[in-house]
Amino acid sequence: ASAFEFNEYFLQHVVDQMYGCQYGTFLFNSQADQKAAKAYERTESLWTDVNRNKELFVTKTYRPVQGLLLGSFDPAALQIWEAFHLRYTGDGAT
Repeated sequence: ASAFEFNEYFLQHVVDQMYGCQYGTFLFNSQADQKAAKAYERTESLWTDVNRNKELFVTKTYRPVQGLLLGSFDPAALQIWEAFHLRYTGDGAT
């Protein structure tokens, strides 16, 4: 079972869209800037797409837990996100 609701594809999708400019979600520095540019009227939100296609992004083994999920803060525990950073080298998982 997983205590994290969303899968790795979701995380990759959010990062890709943050730089891809396909959605208005990440095009401005603040909600005030989004509102001034009427971004909500002119662009779709990434979250609308995620909610519409939730089955692509949810971990099948998700089980909610009480309290906070805390990872390790030990620098020795840090690892490169191979499926993301190495995906175009032929060495990545996807």
